[in-house]
Amino acid sequence: MQQQLQGAARLGSGDARPGRPDADLTFRGTPASRLRYNDNDIGNNCMTDAAVLLDRLPSGALQVTINRPEKLNAVDLPTSARLREVMAMAGDDDTIRTVILCGAGVAAFSAGYDIHEMADFDRKTIIASIVERDPLLWEIATHPKVVICAINGVAHGVGALIAAASDIRIGGPATNFRVTATRYGSANATWTLPAIVGMPMAKEILLTGRAVDAQECLRIGLLNHLVPEDQVIAKAIELAESVAANPPQGALSVKALLTASIGKGLEAQYHAEQVMMIAAPSRYRGGGIFEEFLAADGRGEQQDAAG
Repeated sequence: MQQQLQGAARLGSGDARPGRPDADLTFRGTPASRLRYNDNDIGNNCMTDAAVLLDRLPSGALQVTINRPEKLNAVDLPTSARLREVMAMAGDDDTIRTVILCGAGVAAFSAGYDIHEMADFDRKTIIASIVERDPLLWEIATHPKVVICAINGVAHGVGALIAAASDIRIGGPATNFRVTATRYGSANATWTLPAIVGMPMAKEILLTGRAVDAQECLRIGLLNHLVPEDQVIAKAIELAESVAANPPQGALSVKALLTASIGKGLEAQYHAEQVMMIAAPSRYRGGGIFEEFLAADGRGEQQDAAG
C-alpha cells in the first residue's frame, strides 16, 4: 500500500511521462483528434481496463470518464493522479474548450474515495494521501476551461466534491449527492458548496451529512439541469457546444472573473471586469470582434439592409 502511494505521488508530481504504459490513460477517438502529452502521442494506448477514459468530441470538449464501474467509480490514488494529469493537459491545450467529467455506467458518478484501498492506511499514510489527491479539487475549481459534471447516480464523498468544484452540473432521476466527511469527524466542501446553494443550506447539508436527491438538488441550485437518465451526457455535450459557439476568450474571461471575485467586494469585482473589458478589443485585429458577433447572431445582414 505504501508503494502504491509513492507511485501515485510520482504521477502527481509529474515524474511519470504520460503516454507510457505506467500512465495507463486511454484515449478513444479518431486518429485526427488524438491527444498529446508532452509530445508523446497516446492515441494508440487503448487499454479497456484503464481507470480514466478520454474522448475528444467535435465541439472541442474533452470527455473524461472515471472507468471503475465495478467499484461504483470509487477513486483510488492512481486514478486521482491520472485525473490531475488530464486536467493539467486540458488546461494547456488551446483546442480543448470544455471538460466533461462523468462516471462509467449509470449507477454512480463516483461513490467516493476507494475505502478498500484506505482500509490499511495508518495515520501517516492517510495524511500523505490527502496531500497527494486533494489538490485535484482545487485544480478543477480553478481550471481555466469550463468544467461540466455529468452526474448519473451516486455522487458521494469525493464524487460530491468533484461535482461541487465543477462549473456546471447535470443530473438524472437517480442523482444522489452526499458530502460524507462529517460522518467520520472531518469536513469537506466548506469552500465550494456555500457559493452554490447559499450558506444556510450548505450548513444543513454539511452539518447533517445527509443525502440530497435529484429533485432537491435541482431546487436548491446544486444541479443546473435535471434530465432523463439517458440524456445526462447528451445535455452536457449540448452545453459544451453552446460554450464552444462563443469566442474562446469570452469563456476564459468570464470564468477567471467569477473565480477571482469570490471573497472580493462589489467595487473590486466591478473594476476587475472593467480591466478585462478594456483589454478584450486588443485581441482582435481590425475590429472584427463585432462583425463576428453580428454574423453569429444573425443580425449582420439586417444591419446592412437597414444601413
